[in-house]
Amino acid sequence: MGTDDGVYVCLAENEFVSPIQQYSDIRLTRLRVFGSPTIFGIEVMIACTHNELTVRLSLQTDNRTIGINHIIAASNTSKFRLHESNITAFNQSVINTSISLIPTKDLVIQFTVCPDECITALSDKRNIAIPTPSRVIDANVIKVTGSTSKSICRVQWVWIEHDNTDGPANFKVQHTSVPRNAMYQSEIYVNEILISPAKNSYTYDAKVKPYTNNTFDIYTTDCVGDGGGMRARGKCEIGPAAPYELVSPSNPKSPADSATTHSIYVNIPDERNGPMSCLFIIVRHDGGPVDAVNLTRLQKLSENNANDLVPLDRNEYIAYCVRMYVISDKDNITVVLGDNKTSLCDVTEIASSGRTRKQSNTVYRGFNWPLKLNFTYSVSIVSTTPDGSGEVHIAQSATLTFRHEFVATDIRIRGK
Repeated sequence: MGTDDGVYVCLAENEFVSPIQQYSDIRLTRLRVFGSPTIFGIEVMIACTHNELTVRLSLQTDNRTIGINHIIAASNTSKFRLHESNITAFNQSVINTSISLIPTKDLVIQFTVCPDECITALSDKRNIAIPTPSRVIDANVIKVTGSTSKSICRVQWVWIEHDNTDGPANFKVQHTSVPRNAMYQSEIYVNEILISPAKNSYTYDAKVKPYTNNTFDIYTTDCVGDGGGMRARGKCEIGPAAPYELVSPSNPKSPADSATTHSIYVNIPDERNGPMSCLFIIVRHDGGPVDAVNLTRLQKLSENNANDLVPLDRNEYIAYCVRMYVISDKDNITVVLGDNKTSLCDVTEIASSGRTRKQSNTVYRGFNWPLKLNFTYSVSIVSTTPDGSGEVHIAQSATLTFRHEFVATDIRIRGK
């Protein structure tokens, strides 16, 4: 191979003086000419169990740079230096070597001639896209209802194994829960799942909140990063359920309003779990705790009121029925116990139908029997939430107990 190495004559002269030879300066200079190196082979291996990325390099120096120092530098595309080492070729121009790095998504390898200072023009640079895990190739979600009537979202997905990783497959499941009641904010949950490397499919059961629409994005991930996500096909819409909690009523006045009435405050539960149809005020006249209530029990209490049975003939009765769509914009209401009035509520109705169905088996009746002086009463709140399929979910508050006492303040002054 030809070379430009050799001894060169350098002539410096003053063109304004004659003769030229009289004022010229001639020197002999030895010049070394180097050639550019080449990166001709790259193999990347990922060992996530050791959090290590190994790059095997096949390098070739120019024949004119045998015995000359070179530098191998590795950085990411943000120019963060990950590795730098010196290497020199002797007797042959091909170099096989390996460098170990922390895992990164992108990599720049530069091989530069550096006799004294590095000559940037004499270098070879390669940009390397580090292989990320294979994308999930299929995913779907369905709603599954268990024996307890509680629903879950079942997500299933399939992926292609990634040849450049070791250890179990690592997945990230991003679950977005969107309340069907627009008053409340969406929530995002992220779960990481390790799966045996022998598998290429998986089923994941996600706990979900009532009255929500749920979506799932599945990502394959490893120490390098995410391999891209896929939105699971299908729908997982969860129906209404009873409120998580009903606050027991409070007793704002003592003594009472009158000899037969007594006011209480009722806190209105939020409807994040679905729109409610009714609130029932259940009263017990002997001061004991109000019994647990279900639909059968509500129906029995309603029938007792319809038959005008005197409340002293039994322990409990429905004193008042509140239609939720009438008071849905309020945080609390005042209920006057003992006003001797009838009320009705349909447990399947979450909006006004424009008609009153007094004979329907889903319409329950309350009668607000006058209270008796010096009796101890217990009060509990019961809510009903229809799910649209015929089932009605019930929640019940703790019991408020008060003694009904009244002190007359009407003072009459007789004339002389």
